[in-house]
Amino acid sequence: MNSFPGNVLIIDDKLDILDEYKKEEDIVKYLFSWDDIPGNDSMRILKFLKNNLQLEWVENAEIKKSDNGEAITLTKGENSLIFKLNKEESKVNLEISGGKTYEYILKKEKGKLNICIDDINTKYEYTNLKRLVDFFETEGIPVMKISDTQNLQFITEYIQKLRNIRLLILDLDLNGDGNVDLDDEELIRKILEISVKEYGYFFLLINSAHKEKWEEIKENIHNDIHVKKVIENLSHVFSKEDDLWDTLEKIMEEKFSLNLIYKFEQNLNKARDSAFREFIDFDTDTWNNLIHLMSKESGEIVHSNITNIMLVLLKQHMLSVKYNPPNNCSNQSRDKDIIKNLYKSLNYVLNENEILDNDPIWTGNLYKTNYTDIGKKLALVITPECDIAQKNNIEQYKVLYGFEINDTTFCKYDHKDNNTVNIPLFTKRAGRSMNNNNWRSRKDLNQIKNPNQYLYILPFAIENNSTCMDFRFSETVSKEDTNTWNLKLRVIEPLITDIMDKYSNLFNRKGLIDFPFKEAKINLLEDE
Repeated sequence: MNSFPGNVLIIDDKLDILDEYKKEEDIVKYLFSWDDIPGNDSMRILKFLKNNLQLEWVENAEIKKSDNGEAITLTKGENSLIFKLNKEESKVNLEISGGKTYEYILKKEKGKLNICIDDINTKYEYTNLKRLVDFFETEGIPVMKISDTQNLQFITEYIQKLRNIRLLILDLDLNGDGNVDLDDEELIRKILEISVKEYGYFFLLINSAHKEKWEEIKENIHNDIHVKKVIENLSHVFSKEDDLWDTLEKIMEEKFSLNLIYKFEQNLNKARDSAFREFIDFDTDTWNNLIHLMSKESGEIVHSNITNIMLVLLKQHMLSVKYNPPNNCSNQSRDKDIIKNLYKSLNYVLNENEILDNDPIWTGNLYKTNYTDIGKKLALVITPECDIAQKNNIEQYKVLYGFEINDTTFCKYDHKDNNTVNIPLFTKRAGRSMNNNNWRSRKDLNQIKNPNQYLYILPFAIENNSTCMDFRFSETVSKEDTNTWNLKLRVIEPLITDIMDKYSNLFNRKGLIDFPFKEAKINLLEDE
């Protein structure tokens, strides 16, 4: 992996130790102050000896410091121990009656001599996190950090501010109590949902001392299909023995689509940097003049045209970049959902969360009507956009009528049955066979292709059902009519132009991408 096409986000409550300590040697746990024995820290030293060294006899033991201040003794009956200062080596030695000895760290802080012990757990966390952060910073990859792991509102707002996160490194013990409990699991679930919503896809590395809990947590996350895809396909439990680059490259090699998309992102970043550098010195008058000319031409609907200009510039530079997608494996299975989603993304703008404006009405708008006639449940606007932009006949719009292809409009039937009452609508519209005058069979029609010159199939248009638009059923409607309908999506170029051309002359076909529906074994209805 020559470069990483994004930023890194680490969510771990222990990130603060990177700011608290400058180096690993500084990470110690305070035991007691030499100057406060006997005195304020007498109870601390007794508690430490009893709990850590299991010296039960120290309770109510006599504590004395030598006249020269170089030794502290504890005695009780026949039991005794002595702490000895070793200032030259910054150490304190402990000798216990019976022969056991221990060594502790001596640190002078704020004028006092403090006795400390290595904080093994914190040192491990420090080394682990510093290794990750140093690695990315050395590679020039921006690293974002969240250490306030119990404040979901803060986490949500921070994640929403960030862009282009392609690696999320996540601890599992987010509340810092030393365990992974239900509160941690719920927080992990919410973090993943928010991250997938904002970033779409990313590597997920689990970096935790409780990594054995990850498999259990994965099983409990079923509510979001996109989160499930990330944790099943792009997650990895990280250990200190792992080489980070090798781990990421291995995942990418196993995921053809991810490899393809990441390479495209790398080239897209390069193209963006070069595409617009010639235009950053445009002054206000230049842009105003450009917008004025475009407004005059397009009827003041400018934003999409500005976007198109930027995209064309970007595309020109993308075409100049040598982009070699990874080799596909011939034995890989076809993912029908990916093909459907790709087709919809290329040909439709779905009106999810009502992102499409109802006004102005635009070419390609597909509505669900309020008509009872099953053949007129859908209406597609085919008025040319130049007429709409120039405000010609603005209150009148040409629409094609159609319907969803589902178990009602394309139910099972006997293609030899001459009783038209038993024949579904889609079959009737497709017509009889030229060979024997029977109705065309369900098997023949259950393919994503236009069955005759009057019908036009829009694959997966309405709630993943394909729709059938019929050129023979069209009329002019008013704006008031469309106001009572439900805008579902907008059919975009080049598909809408092909529909309009077919309607005009039934033969002029533009250069559409020919999707491999037959090879992918995708039919109009999946039960066939």
